[in-house]
Amino acid sequence: MITTTTSQKANQQLHNHYLGSVPMIRILDAYTDEEAIAVFGRPTKGNIRFNLPATELMRLWSPDDYDGTLSSFLSQSMKLLKKDHPEIEIIIAYADPTAGHHGGIYQASNWTYVGKANQGGPQALIINGETVHARTVNHRYGHANQKRLREELGLLVEAIPRVPKHLYYYPLTRQARKCLIEHKQPYWKDPLEI
Repeated sequence: MITTTTSQKANQQLHNHYLGSVPMIRILDAYTDEEAIAVFGRPTKGNIRFNLPATELMRLWSPDDYDGTLSSFLSQSMKLLKKDHPEIEIIIAYADPTAGHHGGIYQASNWTYVGKANQGGPQALIINGETVHARTVNHRYGHANQKRLREELGLLVEAIPRVPKHLYYYPLTRQARKCLIEHKQPYWKDPLEI
């Protein structure tokens, strides 16, 4: 049975997710069946493309020995989200190719693929030989400005370019479905699976 869980419990359950926890302030709701976890959150303004009330699937995780089907768990979680938050019209999700993801779960759940997301700034920096994710650099130094890190702190800094993520949307209303029609692209396939 899938139930709502607290932000704290969701983040405890995410300790094995490759991205780790979610900032509490961004969590809208989280659902679990005591094994798998789906965390929906408030998207940043740059992530909202259609000017519709949206949420982002920020984390989806299950253990390797999960008893259920993750696409089914996600589908049931989205039904609860729609019931709990009828104002939400569209859900945004990303699949990170650097983590070996292409969105197979979203494809199995009938999400709409719209291509790759805008690239943005660097994904990580190499600082004095250590690869550090851009968010961690911000937390550690208060900013991720490469020039300032070099000049003010004397660090050796090199940028690792961001790899664009695959972008999926799931419409919860007829209006959202209409918005997605002209943006829909064929599902992306991993060349290794063809």
